[in-house]
Amino acid sequence: MKVNKFGIIIINLIFLLNLNLIASDKKTEELIAEFKKNFSLALKATYKAGSNNLFASFNFSLDLKSNKAPEPSFITDPEEWARLSIIKPKTTRALLEMASLMVYSQARYWIKYTRFIEDWQYELKWEDQKRRFFTTEALRFDSNAFYLNWTHAFAGMLYYEFGRANHLPWYKSLLFSTLGSLYWEYIVEWREIISINDNIMTGLG
Repeated sequence: MKVNKFGIIIINLIFLLNLNLIASDKKTEELIAEFKKNFSLALKATYKAGSNNLFASFNFSLDLKSNKAPEPSFITDPEEWARLSIIKPKTTRALLEMASLMVYSQARYWIKYTRFIEDWQYELKWEDQKRRFFTTEALRFDSNAFYLNWTHAFAGMLYYEFGRANHLPWYKSLLFSTLGSLYWEYIVEWREIISINDNIMTGLG
């Protein structure tokens, strides 16, 4: 690119003058001083004679140099790494998320409870519920179809992920899926037997 030598000098002077005018406060002045210190403009001039005028051909490059050592792209301080690697578990949020899903699923199940009338073996009275809770009479393998039972594994996965997504360790997240399954079998399905296969597939599935 051919440009006039004096034009290049004028442009540089205007650029540096504008930088000084912008420095309205102390912090900006310090930043511009740092910029100037690290600023390098390299010019290589070769002169070519024209018919009537003398032209100068310039190759120039802007080189911003830094006197500071490059910062590593990874953490080298063990204390800083330990501080950043500690993520506080959000147990309350995990419980609220799981409770929201439970309320929705429970309401949906009770609204459509007549679909599962074949599973009704108990009534909402003390004698029946005492046998469910305090004896092994209600512990059985159910005979529900696969299209219904596969959802227990999916529900267990959701319960578990509520814990893991909120930074709980795996064993506490496993409590979410296990206790969620027991709550469903004992409380939500109070009319039915306590399904062994459902608890296995929900808690561990």
